[in-house]
Amino acid sequence: MGAQRLPRAHPGDADQIYAIDVSGAILGTYTISVTPGARDPEDIAVGPGPLNGEDNPATGYYIYWGDIGDNSNQYVEIWVKRIPEPPVVPELAPFSVTLSAEDGVDVITLRYPTGEHAPSHKDAETLMVDPLNGDIYVVSKRMFPNKVYRAAYPQSTSGATTMAYVATLPTTVGLAWITGGDISPDGRLIIVKNDGVTDRANIWVRATGTDMGEALGHAPCLFTLHAEPQGEAIGFDCDGTGFYTASEAHHDSEPIWYYPLIWEPEDAPIATTGNASSITPYSGTLNGTVNPNGASTTVVFEYGITTDYGHVAAAIQSPLTGATPQAVSAQCTGLFPNTVYHFRVKADNSAGTCYGSDLMFTTKGAAMPWLLLLTVCSPDTP
Repeated sequence: MGAQRLPRAHPGDADQIYAIDVSGAILGTYTISVTPGARDPEDIAVGPGPLNGEDNPATGYYIYWGDIGDNSNQYVEIWVKRIPEPPVVPELAPFSVTLSAEDGVDVITLRYPTGEHAPSHKDAETLMVDPLNGDIYVVSKRMFPNKVYRAAYPQSTSGATTMAYVATLPTTVGLAWITGGDISPDGRLIIVKNDGVTDRANIWVRATGTDMGEALGHAPCLFTLHAEPQGEAIGFDCDGTGFYTASEAHHDSEPIWYYPLIWEPEDAPIATTGNASSITPYSGTLNGTVNPNGASTTVVFEYGITTDYGHVAAAIQSPLTGATPQAVSAQCTGLFPNTVYHFRVKADNSAGTCYGSDLMFTTKGAAMPWLLLLTVCSPDTP
């Protein structure tokens, strides 16, 4: 997967959204004039919504503007402004338009659930809209693991909607400090990105007939992105054959990056971590299942006393070929007795790298030498 560097213009800060072309030039500026005003807008999405005032089905086409940031973890509610997508006339560029409630702009007020799945920190920078049904998704930023919440369509525009917990993302590479996400126009691909020392994107494939929770329960495929200061935007192109990323940096030197998807997502391996077995004080067998999906796939297990792992053991069966799930295992030795270890399976082929979920096992305690000595030297021993 290559990347194309595109120029970028950086507009000022206001209650505004911008239409730009693939070269980064601004075509139009749209000022959103509704109450409440912008507080901490972080992400934008496109998707279906009500057509001609009808809630069902979601067939109209809208821009969703997510005022979902909460750096201080203090807000009771967040807002999503739903804007009928306005026309863009390149011949008139650059132009400015003000959009208000009279133009069909709605405000959707959202709250997080309480109880077991309440977020420990409510800051979020990822807003996604399911193109298949109009459901809104918000992904937490500062938690690890991060959580995903849904406001099902039709969303109320007259009162607050409490979102439902959908999924907990894996604690794998690129899924901490999540700053953007999107769903492809056909609903088949889900992508989120982080902003870290190394910028990465994770992509999930959603099988036909499955919901977001099911899709996010599978291992994602990992991609390394070009470094961007405050890289906080990612979105698919109009036909889902690639995606764009952009920086939030306040200067004109940061480009828009375009990444064509030159791989078939179904060819990426699927990795599932299984329970450890044959555990002794000093060793154990790590198990898992990997589907190579038709490409030669290298399989290893990462393990260690933290989720940083630090140790790698090659699977006995590696490399794998074929297109069906296959059992894999590896022996890890040199362990400490009575110690908790983390581990996961990792599968890599030409289409991408996939990680299984993190699991744990505890080594058995070792017999103490002085106990053995007592057994041998006991006066009651004939």
